[in-house]
Amino acid sequence: MYRVHRSFHTAPDGSCTWVGKIVCLIDVTHAVELIPVYGVTLDCTVTSATSLERYNDFYLNAFSNKEWYHMLHADYV
Repeated sequence: MYRVHRSFHTAPDGSCTWVGKIVCLIDVTHAVELIPVYGVTLDCTVTSATSLERYNDFYLNAFSNKEWYHMLHADYV
């Protein structure tokens, strides 16, 4: 998995905003999974609806699904 970090822009007045980009729909090939980097402790108030807004560091799962990951990385003995 890759690790990605949210980018911020600081305005001259000191306010911070998220940096974003609009991606053309025909450039999207498949969905990916973002998994928050929780750190040492897990915030129990975070839900699946708020996790992308509460964290700034994520693991990017580049595989199409977990089954492909397990199939390609299984240790067959």
